Amino acid sequence: MKPMTPGIGVLVALFLISCSQSNIPSGPQSSGTKAVPYFNNVKLLDDPDYAMQHPTGGITTNKSLSNLTPRFSNSDRSRLLSTEVNYFDGNIQSLGVYQYTGDQLTRLTWYGDAGIDGIWQTADDVVTSYHDHSPTNPDVLYTIYRNSGLDQTWFTEDDDILYYYKPVLNAAGNTIGIGTYTLAGEDNIWFNDDDFIGWLTTEDTANNETRWVMYLGAGADNNWLTLGDNQIYRFALTTLNADGQRQRHSFFQDPGIDGLAFTDDDDLNYYHDYSYDTLARPNENIMYVGPGTDALWYTADDIVRSCKTLTRDANDLPTQTVSYRPGPDQTCFTTDDIIWGYHDDRFNAADLLTDSNSYYRPGADNTWFTTDDVLIYARTYR
Repeated sequence: MKPMTPGIGVLVALFLISCSQSNIPSGPQSSGTKAVPYFNNVKLLDDPDYAMQHPTGGITTNKSLSNLTPRFSNSDRSRLLSTEVNYFDGNIQSLGVYQYTGDQLTRLTWYGDAGIDGIWQTADDVVTSYHDHSPTNPDVLYTIYRNSGLDQTWFTEDDDILYYYKPVLNAAGNTIGIGTYTLAGEDNIWFNDDDFIGWLTTEDTANNETRWVMYLGAGADNNWLTLGDNQIYRFALTTLNADGQRQRHSFFQDPGIDGLAFTDDDDLNYYHDYSYDTLARPNENIMYVGPGTDALWYTADDIVRSCKTLTRDANDLPTQTVSYRPGPDQTCFTTDDIIWGYHDDRFNAADLLTDSNSYYRPGADNTWFTTDDVLIYARTYR
């Protein structure tokens, strides 16, 4: 199973609460998939698709970022994230700090205000939430806490849980998906068998394709384990090339009248096509958002939303990804393309990633790739 990766990119996708009752039988429980350190995925041109992390209809974002959409890539050598800072109009809106024991991610803390001193990354920064990646319950992947509880002190036992992620096991003890538990159940005690699952995600790879499904209901039998009648909310199909890399990623917003994913009446929302150079390294990505005049998806007249290209420096390091909107010709990588934003990765003398910055607007000089370009987020690594 692919673990969720919180705090990626422009959106801090928190605070979705959904309540459908879990009917998972009790019995022997295995530890499931343990939390792992966060590394950026080296082989993909894009960050993970944001729509695959949480249902888009229920996301609430940082208030100043709500009108922005993800546009940037992150291609780098594998390093541990240290901090992530989100900006709007030159001002810091939130700060994420990653903590580790060795290379094991233990906590991600989000701060929403610089505190009384007005200076970020000092002791009085105001915590808004945190992700606990080293839970005492061995079955839990991680837990998100949304406020400091009655004692008004963060990182204590009464902190208020937003939700937690845990593998969902079948009767044989095998993992069928990752459950997001959003309510503590009738006993009002978290981390036991009566907790409510808000949604369940599954992911399976076979025959050079990966199928990802998000379920928002347990179906008529009220049993999440019987996937056939579960209520499908969103789903995605990724086809892989001979090297196991993404070739096309299609995201669907509705399973159609039959209620089944991956059938002919599915409602496609968008898709990405990925390209690679002769060394099998990612170099281009095109996103399509409509079927064009022929009303057929995956044909030559599909409507292009964005075009991304990755470039390397003299040391062959992937240093910059530029995102374009196609111009009047509706064709990527032609002279009428319009820059939409860009992402820069910076490396040290040992060719290890140190910083990643994404810019969504040129500054006062109205010229891209100059020192006054406007940041949307910045990350540091170690």
